[in-house]
Amino acid sequence: MDVRKAYDTVWHDGLFAALLNHKVNGRTLRVLMDWYTNGTSQIRINHKLSHSFPLRMGIRQGNVNSTLEFSVFIDELCKTLASRGYGVEVFGTWIGDVFFADDFVLLARDALELQLMLDVVDLHSKRWHFRINSEKTKVMIFRGTGTDLSPSDPASPPVNEDCDHMNVTPTTVGWTMYGEPLEVVESFKYLGIYINPTISWVPQTNKKRAVMKFSVQRCVRKGMCDRGLPIANTTTVYKTLVVSSVLFGAEVWFPKPKHANSPL
Repeated sequence: MDVRKAYDTVWHDGLFAALLNHKVNGRTLRVLMDWYTNGTSQIRINHKLSHSFPLRMGIRQGNVNSTLEFSVFIDELCKTLASRGYGVEVFGTWIGDVFFADDFVLLARDALELQLMLDVVDLHSKRWHFRINSEKTKVMIFRGTGTDLSPSDPASPPVNEDCDHMNVTPTTVGWTMYGEPLEVVESFKYLGIYINPTISWVPQTNKKRAVMKFSVQRCVRKGMCDRGLPIANTTTVYKTLVVSSVLFGAEVWFPKPKHANSPL
């Protein structure tokens, strides 16, 4: 799930209330309220400015404080979900939702609980004047660890550079957001990591093999592997263009010891 036009739709009064709930007050709160209250803007078209209009929502793009401000604002949703008791617990720690900026995941124990959590998000977003992008919201049903898909298995989801979700199989199973049915997917890319119902990392390692091949070929095409290039420079280029892209998120997906001998 992600918040549609996240920064542009932050409700100012809601932000101030959330800041107060996080014990932000006094001069800091007054500065922020002065900053966002009674603000106006104009649109430039063909070197002409429109009439000014009031800004009643939104935080500043590119401002160093905006990330923290949005986190405080959206944390009210986390508190609401936690207070309802929905979501899974791991070793006594509640992780019913996982947030990274405006992208987040709901983790439910069963189908009914997931719909209840979606209803909470629906109601909270309407009260706090933001909207979830239901077109990008997908459902995945985890079926346990199972066995890894073979790289040659036709069931292994193909890599698709142009799509955040792979091998999408639309099904109507009753989950809705804003009254719209949600799709169930067999694989999904979240923060650059491909996840599937059996927690198999084969699609991820297949993707990384393709990334490594492409990165090495790019280095060769650009002459960066020329023997005349100092070894120190070649090493730096390799680490920058190849290693960094291949090992992104490796803390999560890197093969278990029994697969340690499987080459990327």
